[in-house]
Amino acid sequence: EPFRFAEPNGGKASFKNYLVNAVKYPQEAIHNKVEGRVTVRFTVQPSGQLTDFEIVKGIGSGCDEELIRAIQQGPAWRPSSRGDEALPDKVRVRYRFELPK
Repeated sequence: EPFRFAEPNGGKASFKNYLVNAVKYPQEAIHNKVEGRVTVRFTVQPSGQLTDFEIVKGIGSGCDEELIRAIQQGPAWRPSSRGDEALPDKVRVRYRFELPK
């Protein structure tokens, strides 16, 4: 039976666009000139609920929490599945914080 990986409704490209618009650069990070890539890992449950958020690679100054907030408030996710059975699965999302020029 084919295995399908969890993905956000609308697909990965539209999710990237969503993040670009949804993530607000934290004032503290702008003030401290913090930029870089944040990687977050979380579990997409069979119900579609997102749980167990953890920062795999963070840059601090509020950026890590801001990415998690944006993911939690964003599009729903379709869980991983094998055939008709939905399965819990871990997912990684990366986002690059770049200071406004």
